[in-house]
Amino acid sequence: MSNRGRLVSTFLELVEIDSVSLEEKSLARYIATQLAPLGVDVSTDRSSEKTGSNTDNLLCSLPGDDSRPRLLFVMHMDTVEPGRGVVPVVEGDIITSEGHTVLGADDKAGVALSIELVRRVVEEGSEHGVIDLVYTVAEEKGLVGSKNLDLSRIPRPDYVYVLDAEGAPGNIVLAAPYYDAVRAVFKGRTAHAGIEPEKGANAIRAAAEAITSMPMGRIDPETTSNIGTIEGGRDRNCIPDLCEIRGEARSLDEKKLEGLVGTIREALASAATDGVGVEIEIQRGFEGFSISRDHPAVVLAAEALRAAGLDVVYRKAGGGSDANVFNAMGLPAVALSVGYRSAHAVDERVSISDLERSLTYLLELVRLAAGRRLEHG
Repeated sequence: MSNRGRLVSTFLELVEIDSVSLEEKSLARYIATQLAPLGVDVSTDRSSEKTGSNTDNLLCSLPGDDSRPRLLFVMHMDTVEPGRGVVPVVEGDIITSEGHTVLGADDKAGVALSIELVRRVVEEGSEHGVIDLVYTVAEEKGLVGSKNLDLSRIPRPDYVYVLDAEGAPGNIVLAAPYYDAVRAVFKGRTAHAGIEPEKGANAIRAAAEAITSMPMGRIDPETTSNIGTIEGGRDRNCIPDLCEIRGEARSLDEKKLEGLVGTIREALASAATDGVGVEIEIQRGFEGFSISRDHPAVVLAAEALRAAGLDVVYRKAGGGSDANVFNAMGLPAVALSVGYRSAHAVDERVSISDLERSLTYLLELVRLAAGRRLEHG
């Protein structure tokens, strides 16, 4: 099988393995069976005790020249729902699902690329430093796997790249938002809606008033807000005494996020009238980050992209990734696009050409990093 065919074959095999969040065990086994025969040291941490997944984060390391820079690539194993029973469809250059599930290219494109990268480095005998690979669980549940990663198990890398960004290869994510999760429970009083509605206190109405009075959607180019779920009521003839809403707020600017969250909190509290109370819970989901174009990891990635004949696009992301967690832990990390589009949707897709271009620039990245021996040595 050609290298081109092998990369695509690996990707197709990956997406056919169910690995929705917290159920990544089968995928972890597949990855281990692909990497171990290549001389990769494969181990796990004990993160499942905290994450609730049926497996741990997977920690892999390809030995290399210790005098050369150490690279760390990070990918996540889980997918969102609907992600069970994925049937990939190849039409020309495009790979999609058959339409009832996501494809899972987020982030199995990154996983496939990491496996094929190691294969090529080993087969070609390329000079390189140690190459570490971390495959996290439950990224889609709020970066839970990386938050519970035991960093003491990974010697400090010189460069950290998260292979998990949407778009054509060439995108380097320099910034991603701070994120707060919002939960509010309105508590009213139940009564028969037809016989004695005056005795009731409608929790759903209070929640609706709060939602309509708070900022929603795109607040500014850096900031967004959303209410994603609302649950309440027991029957249509009962005044609902409980209603829970869950939402989020994000911004690339932490002060803007703090201001937005304050407005949301005020809207929630103000709606709790006429016998309805409210419990408000707002928690930081993950920290944001911003990295300069001059940072060594960014410079190296840009050089690799240009060496592969690709245009470099610096951008800010609206979503979080494991890069947020690594930056918060003091390990500067940038996210690199790996070709997938329409993540989390049933029309998610990736092109074979973009997978191949991504592999080309990753091979260049390994080659250029090895050439920085004197700078790091």
